[in-house]
Amino acid sequence: MGESLSVTASLVPSGLPGAVARIGAGGDPAAAAELLDRAGWTVAEDETRAKNGVRLEVRLATYEDNEAFDRLADAVCEALETAGVACRRVAPRRYFDPDLVEGAPNLWLLFYDWPDTDVLYYLFHSGEVGSANRSRYSNPDVDTLLSAARQDMDPERRAEMYRQAQLLITGDAAAIPLFESRGELRVSSRVAGFRPQAPGSLLLQDLYLRFR
Repeated sequence: MGESLSVTASLVPSGLPGAVARIGAGGDPAAAAELLDRAGWTVAEDETRAKNGVRLEVRLATYEDNEAFDRLADAVCEALETAGVACRRVAPRRYFDPDLVEGAPNLWLLFYDWPDTDVLYYLFHSGEVGSANRSRYSNPDVDTLLSAARQDMDPERRAEMYRQAQLLITGDAAAIPLFESRGELRVSSRVAGFRPQAPGSLLLQDLYLRFR
């Protein structure tokens, strides 16, 4: 997507069981343009693409109101526009019907912090359409893998099913991971009893301070 962004196959943090290894970096505008050419989307006078009188346009929204996500959204739009896709930022709408609400976003820049790979079930299982599965993504093979993984007691089998599901999801382009946020945890030697989780959050139930 740009020099500052790298694409990974994993839809969950690398520290979680079932994360997929990095498979590539950046986008390929030339390859994207070739695909659009073959699909019949020709470049118009304003350098955007059109087909049968319809302009190729996407509406991008993000729930995160901070400078870092603004930069990411701008980079996504810039990459799309390089391929001839008109991109405009719109305000997010949490509750909408994409078939009824004019101007609703059809691209989302989202962040989720979840301590278990089971977050994939809520985001991509067809049974969650209308709830956390806002994209209405539905793939029977993904449904089977996610349903089985959340019930399997063997950690290795569970992780492998989540890896397979992620490859199917990214292959369908239901979600494309842009970056992974990583932080460095520093704790005073007087603090004890905390338990760090893979996404970077802390469990503080047994936290205490040493005074000697």
